[in-house]
Amino acid sequence: MTNALGFEYAFISGLYLSLAAGHLAAVHPSRVRKQLAPFPGATSTVLKLAAHSLAPAMLLLATSLVISLINTVFVPPCNTRIGLLFFLLIPLISVVMSVVCALTLGLLFRSRAAAVIGWYTLWFGAALWVGIQLYTTPAVFGYGPFIGYWPGVLYDKSIDIQLPLISYRVFNLVAAGLLLWGIHVSLDTAGLRLSLKKWFRTKRKFMPLLGGILFFVMDWGVSADMHHRISTKRLQAELPIHHSLNDADFYFDTQIPPEYRRNLMLDAAFSLYQLKHYFGVSKTPHINIFVFKDADQKKKWMGAQHTSVAKPWLGQTYIIADDFPHWTLRHELAHLVAAAFGRGPFSIAGSLGGWVPNPGLIEGIAVSATPVSGQTNLHQRAKGMQQLKLLPSLNQLFGISFFNFYSGSAYTAAGSFCRFFQRTYGAEALRELYSGRSIGEITNRPQDEVEKQWYDFLTTVPLSNAQLEQISYQFDRPSIVATRCVREVTRLEDVAADFAANKQWRLARKEIYAAHLVSGSSTQTHLSLLLASAACKDHPNTLHIASELLSANPGQFNSQHIEELLIDIDIRAQDTAHLADRYRTLYENVVGSDNRRRVYIKYYLANQYAARSKPLLKYLSHVPFEDTPEKLAAMADLEQLSNRYPTDPAPPYLQARMFFHEGIFFHAASTMKRALKHIRTLPIEFQLEAELTAAAAYARLGQTQPAIAHFEKVRSLAGDQLGTAELADDWIARINWNTANKQR
Repeated sequence: MTNALGFEYAFISGLYLSLAAGHLAAVHPSRVRKQLAPFPGATSTVLKLAAHSLAPAMLLLATSLVISLINTVFVPPCNTRIGLLFFLLIPLISVVMSVVCALTLGLLFRSRAAAVIGWYTLWFGAALWVGIQLYTTPAVFGYGPFIGYWPGVLYDKSIDIQLPLISYRVFNLVAAGLLLWGIHVSLDTAGLRLSLKKWFRTKRKFMPLLGGILFFVMDWGVSADMHHRISTKRLQAELPIHHSLNDADFYFDTQIPPEYRRNLMLDAAFSLYQLKHYFGVSKTPHINIFVFKDADQKKKWMGAQHTSVAKPWLGQTYIIADDFPHWTLRHELAHLVAAAFGRGPFSIAGSLGGWVPNPGLIEGIAVSATPVSGQTNLHQRAKGMQQLKLLPSLNQLFGISFFNFYSGSAYTAAGSFCRFFQRTYGAEALRELYSGRSIGEITNRPQDEVEKQWYDFLTTVPLSNAQLEQISYQFDRPSIVATRCVREVTRLEDVAADFAANKQWRLARKEIYAAHLVSGSSTQTHLSLLLASAACKDHPNTLHIASELLSANPGQFNSQHIEELLIDIDIRAQDTAHLADRYRTLYENVVGSDNRRRVYIKYYLANQYAARSKPLLKYLSHVPFEDTPEKLAAMADLEQLSNRYPTDPAPPYLQARMFFHEGIFFHAASTMKRALKHIRTLPIEFQLEAELTAAAAYARLGQTQPAIAHFEKVRSLAGDQLGTAELADDWIARINWNTANKQR
């Protein structure tokens, strides 16, 4: 991440360059006093002092910048223009601020040592103030005159130049100018010292002081509006709809509807009930939940755009309004509940009394308490990583090397171990592990032996070859800190997504191609380029890209996705009988239940309904055609097929799924009930998904008995899809909990 000129390089350069530049500026007045013997009547003294102090600092900056630019000969750059802007906004202005502040100290103190001590105290004090703001407020971002800008969460890929950073640095430059003006007014050139006598003898002595006071009052007054800082009260004002339930306070944006607010509060209450049971505690700390309408609002007000965050020491979590069950909310609530047995000032797991966080244990315990996430469960995914030789050891998981792994892999592995540890040694043992006791102290066994127990347990977990292939696709990826130009790739993909949303596919393809080059020709950007070329109807180029991808052996999962896309491209040109044959051939080898259902339904429609299926095939296609029907038109076509062929389960199955995703749960339940009468004519994957959709729809409608009946059917059909079985169990527990609380 520091191999190319960008935010990371600029931020780290700014730290040591500002510190070094300030040191040199602090000792400069002492050198001048001894060497040049100043005399009264000297002209432009302040400007000369500032220029001479800045000169070595500028040399340091130029050296750092040249080193980075020379490195582009060996490592291709990400975005030199944006990298230069970051360099100008962060280390350059940090150095200017450091020189002016340190020069002031050098002129204030006669002793060189006092000036240097004063400078280091000021620099670390300013950095400490940023840390205090991060600790005491909801913000994960921080602005400081010498550090520049800290964006917050490492895993949030999107870090770009925003107006708040620009406005903050403008304020810094104005502050530096006012400080130089103050030096000019009070400088005694004979002794090169700041003098109160000189200050009071000056006619306009209060002008810089008054200007400085007005400036800092204005800066403090508008800094929240400019998003330079944030407070809990300000965030509560931004999310003004306040509700309380049990030991939790909720703050919602005004655009979030009342029905959603009610559902989220009930979801949170049930999650807290589950977490108390998992951790073996009788009560939880008081919790504040801030719910944003979207990722942009969240980034604007607390700094993490695509990453949800909890601050256990504040009892606060910050999430985006999402569907139910809100698994991300339960994960973040797990951090807050674990604060009761965390340690140190952050109420987390960590060494040195909790001052040094243990990220693997912090995230692992939250993941273990929120195991539901997909068709495979935590232990199946950990076993898959074990077979693929991707599973980290405990020393790697619970050390700084945690960040060397792809986040999904590291989180899953840590979660699997913590869940195994809780099930094997009990909830109290897990709490003790989190609170600082070692594995050996808790179990009376060496850590290596407990680790081997975990590995041996994973060998007993069922895992099919198809599931292993999907796990390979999900987790065989580099860490964000080892990903080439991750910030620039994300920026270009975001721009491409905006063009694609407006159906400007040629412009989108141009941005995706740029992202592909910057990424070092990664498989993921290559796949995006394939889709964009297909959307542009560039058939020769699409075939060429597909051939390149397939020849590079991108894995079974990606290969099947490419093959499906190539069939989708031909929906308009080929007859449905030929399309049906190709989809059928692909289905026989496809991996993953979701993929199998999607490919089979395309085959089924093409085979069963011939030319009448073309509009529906276009709707289900990965390729956006010009005449792709809208959702309502597709649903109308399905309704006609359902009426004409009442014993065919496919049309009502698709209808019900569409109703469910639109939140029309009554129609989803009733339509899926009709599909289930004949669902056995379709492969088993459809029956499981149909039962799950019907169960969730009945649960949303508050019809507990049919919901439980369908969820129990899901559990019986799940087979080796242990994640789906756990989802059914969680829903049944949720329904029973809701029923019990209503009776109270």
